[in-house]
Amino acid sequence: MTKQRFKIQLIVCFIILFSFFNSFFLVFAQATNDLPTDIMFRLRNVATGDPGAGFKEVATGDLTETIGNIIKIVLTFLGIVFLILVIYGGYIWMTAHGNEERVTKAKDLITEALIGLVIILGAYIITYFVVNALITQTGYQE
Repeated sequence: MTKQRFKIQLIVCFIILFSFFNSFFLVFAQATNDLPTDIMFRLRNVATGDPGAGFKEVATGDLTETIGNIIKIVLTFLGIVFLILVIYGGYIWMTAHGNEERVTKAKDLITEALIGLVIILGAYIITYFVVNALITQTGYQE
């Protein structure tokens, strides 16, 4: 890579980053009374230092809510792992410089990450369907 080309790429990267971060300054935080009362109540609690901020405490939840929260945390973590694997596979592919061994390694990594994601989403869909069917058939009421 020549120095001239490197400088051009560096300038383009800075322009993109500057325009991306500069767009955040176009949004102004303005207080209005048009918000629903529930949101205003919670914001007021945050401003006064209420630790609960108007939300239900986690300790008062039942077992089903706790299990649901754990499942959400695990799925979030697995989504992050998937994203990291795809980015890493893309990085390997882009830096392979025509090396077929590295390109194959990157393709395999991305393919395995996608297969893992499909398995995880399939398990979640099946679990969601079974739980909803059980709730519907048993007539469970909260």
